Amino acid sequence: MKKVVVLLVCVVIVLVGYVVLDKSGIELPIFGANKAYKQGITFYDNKDYDKAFESFKKACDGGKMSGCYNLGVMYTKGNGVEKDFSKAAELLKKACDGEDMLGCSNLGSMYADGKGVEKDFSKAAELFKKACNGGEMLGCRNLGIMYDNGNGV
Repeated sequence: MKKVVVLLVCVVIVLVGYVVLDKSGIELPIFGANKAYKQGITFYDNKDYDKAFESFKKACDGGKMSGCYNLGVMYTKGNGVEKDFSKAAELLKKACDGEDMLGCSNLGSMYADGKGVEKDFSKAAELFKKACNGGEMLGCRNLGIMYDNGNGV
């Protein structure tokens, strides 16, 4: 019985150690990142880009790679931020490295177009292949175009 009580106390201490205070209450960090991402989508859809940026940044910083992807897209399009292809490529790389396949596909497009990175068809094809193998059909389409044009493959 004493071991069970000690175990429960340890579990509570560990959980409390991972808890962060948020404006909306107390949450575990990954849940906070998921919530921030979902809020970012809502803000973005409503064209409230400042709040979308804040939410996606919080999600990205919290380990939600789709938040990094969406920040990259914002920098690519200049929605709520000044267009910055280098910053977009950096965020898309982080998303891709974190297994966000849309991030890989979009980063591949940046390499194919030479936006924010040096133009490199081989790197683009590599990223499209990673995206395609990860189930992202846009990556498969783009890889097919690379083969059709004989670029980087």
